[in-house]
Amino acid sequence: MKKFPSFLAAFILLSQYWHALAETKPPSSSNNTYLGHEKPSCLSQPRTHENSDAYKKGVEQAQIALQKPYTSPESVWNRDFLTKKSYLRDAIKDFLEGKRGQSVRNIKLSGKKPDEIYKILIDAGFHHERVPLSAYSNDKGRKFWLRDGTKTTNPKDPQVVPMDIYAHPDGGIIRIKPEGVPSPRSLRPQPSATKAVVYNLKSGRDSHHLDTRYRNEAFKVSDEGVPLPKGPSAKVGMRFLLDRKEIAQKKDPDAARDELKGWISTIMGATHIDLSTDFSQCPKEEINLPAKSEENPSKS
Repeated sequence: MKKFPSFLAAFILLSQYWHALAETKPPSSSNNTYLGHEKPSCLSQPRTHENSDAYKKGVEQAQIALQKPYTSPESVWNRDFLTKKSYLRDAIKDFLEGKRGQSVRNIKLSGKKPDEIYKILIDAGFHHERVPLSAYSNDKGRKFWLRDGTKTTNPKDPQVVPMDIYAHPDGGIIRIKPEGVPSPRSLRPQPSATKAVVYNLKSGRDSHHLDTRYRNEAFKVSDEGVPLPKGPSAKVGMRFLLDRKEIAQKKDPDAARDELKGWISTIMGATHIDLSTDFSQCPKEEINLPAKSEENPSKS
């Protein structure tokens, strides 16, 4: 029997991954030239998966919820959570009223190339920083992705996979993975971008630029400019179709789990924007993700 925690754990790990990455003080890029990147490896090509009818039902419900305003009980947001966390609710309200984060609201990134995005964002007043793409952190330290799909503890390795962070004084943040994640076990291996808005608009630690740490991030923004939960967790405001107790009481718990997977995957998919990439030279594979993802989540 499939276990509900295994899928959700993969997303939580992905969130922890971005949390660890965002807590790192990245090196600053002060020049006006894009730093460049290598062509993504075939390990970074998108995966196709066969999903159950229950999963597809969850997808359909999420697609409907994504069209609802954040104040609706049928939206992707948990209204009770927003009532308790008024600072998050106020940040969303400020965003929708044009008081913060407008730099990311109307910029469309889907299908664009990383160097094209660099010029657009620099011209729009963003500050750019490049960091090594973190794989995970544990008691033995931080590890980073290398282009061949292995990991290193050396953030300055010439083959380390890059990630670009752009921050705007109005509270908008954009993170770009120009080479994707070189792992067949990654939930989203292809080159992608995320947009977000922060709580505190003051400068970050030891820097006159915006604080881009995950703890300062309020919510993600879809490419269409819709504010969405920053991660697949009730702790950041996502509304869940079912909780574990409700799933366990269902006649078909596995189908209920699949439905929830479809819900979570669709909402998180709306926060991850695919970039222009050519994988035509790569062999096409159909891969079913293992129960436990190797990638620790972006709290991207």
